Parts: sequence; structure tokens; C-alpha cells
Amino acid sequence: MANNKCFLSIEDQVLLLEERGLIIHSKTEAENFLRSHNYYRFSGYAREFQEDPRHGKNNFSNGISFDDISSLMDLDQRLRRLLLEALEIIEASTRSVFAYEAGKIYGSNAFYLEKANYLAVTPGLDDHINKMHSQLLRKNQPTIERYRQGDDFSHVPVWVAIETMSFGTFARLCQYMANKDIILNTADSLAIAREGFSSTLHAYSSLRNKCAHYAQLWNRSFDISFKVRPKEKRDAPDFAHPGSYGAIIVIRRWLKQLDKDNGWFDQVTQLIDSNDLYRSGILKPKMK
Repeated sequence: MANNKCFLSIEDQVLLLEERGLIIHSKTEAENFLRSHNYYRFSGYAREFQEDPRHGKNNFSNGISFDDISSLMDLDQRLRRLLLEALEIIEASTRSVFAYEAGKIYGSNAFYLEKANYLAVTPGLDDHINKMHSQLLRKNQPTIERYRQGDDFSHVPVWVAIETMSFGTFARLCQYMANKDIILNTADSLAIAREGFSSTLHAYSSLRNKCAHYAQLWNRSFDISFKVRPKEKRDAPDFAHPGSYGAIIVIRRWLKQLDKDNGWFDQVTQLIDSNDLYRSGILKPKMK
């Protein structure tokens, strides 16, 4: 049956939280916060401090305040920004090198639109190619217009088309290319390990989408895991996998290989260590 809930005003949302035992020092500040942060998003963090929200027991643990939860949300926002900053560097570098390596093999031929250049096991290949077509068809792309002939994009070279692809489309292209020399050469050129290169790009694209759409990172496990090396696990604080911290470790490795770290990992570590509740939820998520 549908779980129908009544609409609540901002003021009533604050009253409900208070009735459930959440400490609210300033109703005005809480109301202002909920005006700019959806109550449903807030509840995703808040549920971790409730008795048993899965079974409708929504009272809060003793001593938990609105400020405790809003602070976690603020730290998550800052972590998302740091992750997006790192992923932008990784994505830009990888796109550029891939286009160069692919161009050396295929020249200006639009190989990425030809089914024969993909593995036979590629799932949803037609949808993948159609998506690239639609991305090439977007308006106001003068670089594409120079090469297209009506709806014919067979003369759009990869170094031009690569800039129209979403990160997810690009990652999928790398994952299912039949000619693996392109991927291996790209990894070698970036000084990134060949093993797991394409699957890591896929994980990066998934993580980027989570961050771009304000997904909760604290106290959440990922549906796609990052392959952390044994030595990295030994050198890291104790953490559960898959989760945010595994992604952070792999991103750190890639940035170091690209010589682009520039203190990024130190910023992330300082952020995580600034709040014990936040640290525990990043290292060892335990979802209610």
C-alpha cells in the first residue's frame, strides 16, 4: 500500500523533529536551514540517530541536536566539492590522452560509432551509440558542425567528439572497446596501472554523478566499489569497503600518478578528522 504522508510546513517540520526528541537550540536557524535543504535530504542523515526508522520508531537518541546533523550535511557538501575537484582533473587528463591514443590508431574515422569496434558482450550497445549520436546533435557545438554532414557524423574525429561525451559515456566507451591497445596505451601514458583501469573509470563516473546530484556520502556504502590495493589498506585507518574512503584512497593514487595531488588528500583528511561522528560514518558506514 502507498505510504501517504501529509504535507508539513517548515515550522511543522521543526516541531515534528522536536517532538521526536531532537534538540533544537534555535527554531529560527533550523527553519532557515530546512528552507535551503530539503527535509527529505535532512532525514537521510537524521535517521542514523533515530531508534529504528525502518520500523517506524523515529524518536532520536538522547543528546542529539539539529546542529549535530546539519554539521554532518555541511561536511558532506565540502567533501563532495573536493571529490568533484579531483575527478575533474582525472577526467580531463584521461579524456585527452585517450583521444590522442585512439587517434593514432584510427585517425579521423569515427570508430566510436561503429558496432564492430565494440566487444560482442557489450550490454545495450545500440543505446550507447544512440546516446553518443544525441550528444553530437546538441546545439551550439561549432567544432562538431565543422565535421558533420547533416546527420552523418562519420567524419567527426575522436579528439573532437570526446568533448561532447558525458563522463559515463566516455567510461563505457573505454570499458567495452574491442581494441584494448587504446586503453592499455592510455593507462601507460598516464602512468596508471593497466589492471582495473577501465572499471575504475566506470566507478569514477558513478561517483561523479553522486556528487553532482548531492548524494549522501556520510554513512553510505557504494553500489560500485573501488579496488584498493593491499598496501593501501595497511597504510590507511581501519575502514569498511565499499564506501567513500575506498574511493578517496584510489583517487589519491591516481592524482599522485598524474602529479596532481597538490595537497588534495591532506585537505580531505583534515575535513574528515574535524568531526568524530563524520569520521566514523565515512570510515565505517552503518546504515539504519
